[in-house]
Amino acid sequence: MSVPETLDQRLASALWDWADASEQSFDDGPSVQECLASLLESFLCDAFTYWPHASRQGWWSDGVIELHLERISPTAIRAFGSTYWAGSKSDEFGDGPFEIEFYFVDDHSLGFARTVVRFGWKDKDGIITKSSSIHPRLRKQGRQFRNSEWAMAIELKPPKNT
Repeated sequence: MSVPETLDQRLASALWDWADASEQSFDDGPSVQECLASLLESFLCDAFTYWPHASRQGWWSDGVIELHLERISPTAIRAFGSTYWAGSKSDEFGDGPFEIEFYFVDDHSLGFARTVVRFGWKDKDGIITKSSSIHPRLRKQGRQFRNSEWAMAIELKPPKNT
């Protein structure tokens, strides 16, 4: 296996490490889950640049908390929890739930076939709420979700080879 160089490759490698042995640590250092939290923080910062509202406001993730991971198929892993986010305006900050589904071409590949990123939820007026609690959908097993429940729901795919 090649050495992961990009953020996506390091994240993919750590996700597979978690899938293989969730209690493993890296060279007696931080646990796989702690490393994943740090990588997901950077991944969310990048994802915010693809959502016009967050991009215009200069949003970034400043830490992942309450991280949960689950393998949803042999080639897909879901990460969910909360992140502390902030924007360029002094009054734009808060905790918000996130959910990211990572789909791989095959088992243990270091590239994502696609990634679905969901962040925050909206109140009844469509305003992004500030809350540290996990999104209600994630608390109810088996409930069908709607992307419209989330403040941000985007799908990222690698560019097609030309």
